[in-house]
Amino acid sequence: MMPKTTVKIIGFLFCIVLFANCKKEGCIDETALNYDPKAKVNDFSCVYAGDPYIGTYEVTDSLYMPMLTEISTVYQKVNIVGTGSDTLYLTHYRNTDYDLIIVMGGDSFTVPEQEIWEDQSVSGSGFYRNDSLFYLISGPDYDNRGNGGKF
Repeated sequence: MMPKTTVKIIGFLFCIVLFANCKKEGCIDETALNYDPKAKVNDFSCVYAGDPYIGTYEVTDSLYMPMLTEISTVYQKVNIVGTGSDTLYLTHYRNTDYDLIIVMGGDSFTVPEQEIWEDQSVSGSGFYRNDSLFYLISGPDYDNRGNGGKF
């Protein structure tokens, strides 16, 4: 039988080794808003700049040509999707298979110039207010103005 002192010392050393090997959990992605530099184990709690805006929106998108003449209106459901810190995607732009990259900046975003159908490039900007999406996306000789609420 071991003396009580030896059992206490072994127990104490076991506790020290156990606690020394515990790794702090938290968000380990440096691009997340809640990045924890002390965290060593990912607990999947990361929050990104675009998270509140991800979802499905019912949008009315109107096409304008020179002289600000409205020539068509498209009703559509678009999705804001993404996993990056500030880069999201506006999917099914104007009911097509094209997805636009949008870059968040607070509650507003930019649409960097990017090529879509028939070698046309578009760019623009937009913002969010009260679960609603508003944007102006321009191409060669036209503007698309869209707005709609979260579905």
